[in-house]
Amino acid sequence: MQFNKNISIFAMALIISGCAAPAIFSPTPSALPTLTPFPTPTPTRINRPLEPTNLPVQPSATATAIPSLSAKGPFLAYMQSTGDQLEIIFRNADGSGEKMIPYPGKDAAKNPMNNSLSDTISPDGQWLAYYTGSVGGYESLMGPETPDPDTADLTLNLMSLSDGKTQVITRLLSKDYPDNFTQVARQMNQNKSVEEQQNAAKRLHDAFISGIQSLAWSPDGHFLAFAGQMDGLSSDVYSYDIGSQTIKRLSSGPEEIQSIAWSPDGQWILESSTYDFGEGTHCDLFATSSDSSTSRLLLSNTNDCGAGGEWLNNHSMFRSSQGNGIGTYGLLLVNIETGGVIKVWDANFNAFSISSDQKLIAFYSENIKPGMTEASNPAPASLYIINLSDMQVIAVKGSDESSDNETGTGVQHMETLGASKDRMFILRNENDGTLDYLSTEGILTPVGMQAINFSVAPDRQHWIAVGDRIQVYQADGTHVRDVDLPESECPDGCLFWDRDFLWRPDSSGLFLMLENQRYNSDYPNHLYAMDLLSGGIRLAETNIWEFSDPVWIPG
Repeated sequence: MQFNKNISIFAMALIISGCAAPAIFSPTPSALPTLTPFPTPTPTRINRPLEPTNLPVQPSATATAIPSLSAKGPFLAYMQSTGDQLEIIFRNADGSGEKMIPYPGKDAAKNPMNNSLSDTISPDGQWLAYYTGSVGGYESLMGPETPDPDTADLTLNLMSLSDGKTQVITRLLSKDYPDNFTQVARQMNQNKSVEEQQNAAKRLHDAFISGIQSLAWSPDGHFLAFAGQMDGLSSDVYSYDIGSQTIKRLSSGPEEIQSIAWSPDGQWILESSTYDFGEGTHCDLFATSSDSSTSRLLLSNTNDCGAGGEWLNNHSMFRSSQGNGIGTYGLLLVNIETGGVIKVWDANFNAFSISSDQKLIAFYSENIKPGMTEASNPAPASLYIINLSDMQVIAVKGSDESSDNETGTGVQHMETLGASKDRMFILRNENDGTLDYLSTEGILTPVGMQAINFSVAPDRQHWIAVGDRIQVYQADGTHVRDVDLPESECPDGCLFWDRDFLWRPDSSGLFLMLENQRYNSDYPNHLYAMDLLSGGIRLAETNIWEFSDPVWIPG
């Protein structure tokens, strides 16, 4: 679970009200989203287990506990930087108490990419996966430096969060590293010049370095999927069984792993991989069953090299593309069990949200496709709703920028409220900060207020709006209370501060992080805990690390 990264500060304007009936969108053929199943390619995959080496136990980290930490969770875990040392901090759900464990590994603070707790802490809160060693001091194969195989010792490890004890899972590099990249480049470019083969080897190595520290925990926390090169010329996906302490190889292919993800039910592991890395990189997306019996290619040559997506259910997820200037575009619905792919929306979109019954999606689109000029725009910027059962598209009246009232225009933030059909979504207009409800029929109803930001509780029974104070509302729009922001709010002007939210799992409260976007050491990031029922607010941390990525763990 992560903080919501959203809206910059705006100049307050008058509230613009009004609502309108929806219109069935009838775009030109070039703009109409089409229902297009794609064939499922069948790649060649080798699946075989790799017997693990003995797992030596490393010296344990020292955990410092404060008695006021609750005996039961959930707990908020985040990272704190103290010079060159990182610490994992645990706090009670109300922000009280503290337990500190030094983050394992030398110079961890200098490599924040490795330290995303939402990726490295197991969902059951028992384990932390982390890396030690290096790929030989190599920074970029496109430069003059060459890797030193004598210092190439990149290793995947585990630490128990209950007692701080650590153990080695496996070293990740092959015995012929880094000569293996030259071997592969020669095989792939037999008719090319020596210089072209060398450049190909450099690109392969860069792709390898980009993704070798990819990992993902299974939803139940029993398995850790990770990228490794122990048994092949390229990196592949392996799975470590926490119970049996065994490693199983799940895939084998010539490409380099870039990202790994699990399906929500833990039945499938997704991996993205590529031969190249750099500007214009494209990846292939594979899905492999957790028992490694089935593997299939889902998407080929996609410019999104992340393995995950926005999940509709246990077997279907939304994927999209990215483009400079145009932003997010080309929305696809991918079924990982069948390999089927449906094209949902060609043009760009943002503020994407799925209805609580998983039957509708809503988003804002300027309807610009890659290579399309403003003059050739087939339809005005507007809010849209798509029915996933028949792909019928509704353009929401009053939401396009050519409309007189401009309700719902410029939407950058939308969430599913699910209070009723009339209040399925809530959204914020970028132009003036006003909030609107959006119904399942495509009708906009002004909330009647402005806000810098807003956030909906996980149970969707409450939501908050943030301006000069925090306003708490029930899902039906009933105002519950106002909560004054801390005195230190925006000490050097709100223009340079962002507000991020992390709700408690039971929706009884939330954490608010005030993030200084200028990284001014005089005004470090602050973390506050707020109780939704009482309205009480507590300062929990005065100097939270900018790469902290807080996460909830169970007790």
